[in-house]
Amino acid sequence: APPTRPRYRFGGFALSPSRRSLRRGGSEVPLIPRYLDLLVLLVERREEALHRQEILDRVWSDVVVS
Repeated sequence: APPTRPRYRFGGFALSPSRRSLRRGGSEVPLIPRYLDLLVLLVERREEALHRQEILDRVWSDVVVS
């Protein structure tokens, strides 16, 4: 079985990238899928300053953003 991705906890939230869910106090927090992708990217790379282009390439690769 492939390894499961880590689950993150911060400020009362639990983020599970493998399940694509964000929970707060046991309740699911509804997020637009692209916003969840952005949150996962920022949490996984929290020790780094991400360049704007890297964020656009990873989260909005299929959208023209000006």
